[in-house]
Amino acid sequence: LGELEVALPDCCAKPTCAESLGGGLQQLDKLEAVALKFPRWKAMQDEAVRSLAQGFKGKPALKSVTVDFEKCEMLTDGGVRHLCAGLRGTTLESVKINLADCDITDRAVGVLGATLARIRTLKQLDVDLENCENITENGMISMCEDLGGLKGLEEMILAAPEGELGDEVLEALAGAVRKMEKLTRVRLELTGMNDLTPIGLAELISALGECKQMRDIELVVGNMATDDTLKTLARAVRHLPKMVRLELSCAQSGDISDEGLTTLGDALAQQQGVAEIHLTFFRGACITDEGLRGLADGLTALPELRKVKVDCSSCVKVTDAGARALATAVTRAEELALVFSGTQVSNEHAVVRTAEAALACAQGAKRQKVSREEEEEFLRAIGEVPPPAA
Repeated sequence: LGELEVALPDCCAKPTCAESLGGGLQQLDKLEAVALKFPRWKAMQDEAVRSLAQGFKGKPALKSVTVDFEKCEMLTDGGVRHLCAGLRGTTLESVKINLADCDITDRAVGVLGATLARIRTLKQLDVDLENCENITENGMISMCEDLGGLKGLEEMILAAPEGELGDEVLEALAGAVRKMEKLTRVRLELTGMNDLTPIGLAELISALGECKQMRDIELVVGNMATDDTLKTLARAVRHLPKMVRLELSCAQSGDISDEGLTTLGDALAQQQGVAEIHLTFFRGACITDEGLRGLADGLTALPELRKVKVDCSSCVKVTDAGARALATAVTRAEELALVFSGTQVSNEHAVVRTAEAALACAQGAKRQKVSREEEEEFLRAIGEVPPPAA
């Protein structure tokens, strides 16, 4: 057996079942990849993790480990220590660990960071700490500094915990990123960092701009993005010749204006290899048609652009003119989603999801009116929460 995946969400089994599974894992000498997904297992205790993690040891062929303990309420720092004990001494290339909504503290992330840093063969890392409210700034700084030892890392996905976490965390992460010479993809979920400012975000983005192998950047930044954020991102993009995908999601975009969008559009126009763009600017009170024209000019210059998603929900100053400009720029896209809910854009063009619809919008043609039910269905399909009814 080369690959094994066990997925038991909302499991009600006793912890002794984990012991049995761990014993079985120990007998699979040629195992190359294992995924243990037990989200919301109410009886998942620290000793159960120990039994499972022992199954990782003594397997030179093992290259990939995925562990999902999301919302395992009885899991504590001791469980993470047992997990790390199982990871030590391995030659893994991919590690994915989901500890979201677990009752863990700085001790756990400190051990986790130190353990991961010793796996020099690691190429892909995915750590989810969302809603771990007992992790402090000191714990995250320690873990981020340790990750700087992963100089061969190619892909990093990190979801930060929720709490009073500020710029010093991103400064530590930026320092680690600058040591990762082979980094090609980054996804960072930062919305829970309540004390973060645009200064810390700019430091991190600047570090990403120094990764010459970077191809894919995805940032979910909540409400701290400003025009300066977009300008810093624009400077970073200009220095990334291999960039093919960019995603930026701003839950609150009140401090982003036309100037920021135009600057980002100008930078994108210089990266001819970009094939996929996802931009979300919720509640951008200062964004107008002029900003969308500036962004559209940049998208028009991208010959390889195939996937586009731009969500301007509740950008109240955007009108049909801005929607037409943006639609004109993306009529060649194979996968398309333009969302103008809660703006001044006429209802028939509030949601544009096909090239034909984009062409009709660009030409200002009338098309069949979209009902609110259809709009909500589409927004859910692309992973967005529909805005509340007026």
